[in-house]
Amino acid sequence: VFNMKANYVFVKIIDIAVYLILLVQMLYVFTGNVAHELLGMGFFVCLIIHCIQRRWWFKSLFSGSRAAADLRQARKLLGILLREQVLRKL
Repeated sequence: VFNMKANYVFVKIIDIAVYLILLVQMLYVFTGNVAHELLGMGFFVCLIIHCIQRRWWFKSLFSGSRAAADLRQARKLLGILLREQVLRKL
């Protein structure tokens, strides 16, 4: 039980770290280039850890009854994002 609780705490710490690093990293004007670069590397490491912790999600993406719905939703979101980018260039 203790191991599961410790793992849960570690997962939440990584989630909060990813969020806070991203927020601070967007303040490039205030932090400067060196801090921005270091925060970017920290963000990348935390993001990799985050994806490893949630590898079950990637495994379940193409299996099960929700796979088709998930793919349709992802395709719809990608279409919206691409359409938005095209409209911005006009």
